[in-house]
Amino acid sequence: MHFTVIGAGAIGGTIGAHLVRAGHDVLFVDADTKHVDAIDHSGLTIEGKDTFHVRAPAVTVAGLADALRGRPPEVVLLAVKAMHTTPALEPVVPLLGTQSFVVSMQNGLENTQLTSNIWGYLWGKLGYASMLFATAVVDETMADVLADPVYRPLLANLAGEVVRVADGEGVRSEGFDGYDPNAMRFAHPRDWDGIERSLDRLADFNRRSLKQKSGIWRDLAVRHRRTEVDDQIGLVVAAARHRGFAVPLNDHLVETIHDLESGRRPMAAGNLESLRRLSEEMYQ
Repeated sequence: MHFTVIGAGAIGGTIGAHLVRAGHDVLFVDADTKHVDAIDHSGLTIEGKDTFHVRAPAVTVAGLADALRGRPPEVVLLAVKAMHTTPALEPVVPLLGTQSFVVSMQNGLENTQLTSNIWGYLWGKLGYASMLFATAVVDETMADVLADPVYRPLLANLAGEVVRVADGEGVRSEGFDGYDPNAMRFAHPRDWDGIERSLDRLADFNRRSLKQKSGIWRDLAVRHRRTEVDDQIGLVVAAARHRGFAVPLNDHLVETIHDLESGRRPMAAGNLESLRRLSEEMYQ
């Protein structure tokens, strides 16, 4: 089977490299000319529990049609950030054939899970993402913030707001990697034992990861570029407003990320403290 991977970064590169190793034909497509040249000339090395190296062709979007040699792409794996979805697909769509299909591999790499509740997993990911965006407003590891008892009520309330909106949308949020949306749900009484267990598992999961800080943090602190906050947490805020729900923590989180993106505020402990004080004010 032939795979065309649009976006050869962490997700696309990893998935594509595994497909190459499994014997499939893979063409990597990326907007970064230097990255394309590096893959085309030197291949890809995947480091982790299983380190390996593969060789596969790579082209820029401008070279995609020539690389396909007139044949429609068989399977297109889309692995770009959410805000780049439309411009990434625009040059691909005219090349698709009647049997071609596109699979979104965006927003993280999870274990494959067969489910009849895809929206539940998407909303589950949004709840977890809300907490990860919060960990990225300071120069700390994900695990350290998740494990800090001072910030656990804030993290639980951020996720609780997302679960509340998902419930309003008629979606049963699904958990993964230790994240338990049912524990995060606002209830009387609140399931603080379940919240602690969930955050313990998440902290342990992230502490064992080779990636100690999130891609969100890297976008803000290293690459100095936009994050996916508008296409993830911003959509939660918009859905909440549509249904008349208040999500003050996620609303403030979006504003904080925007300030960090634009350089209006530094990455400092005060960012997380501001969110924590608002959490205490809004949720006794």
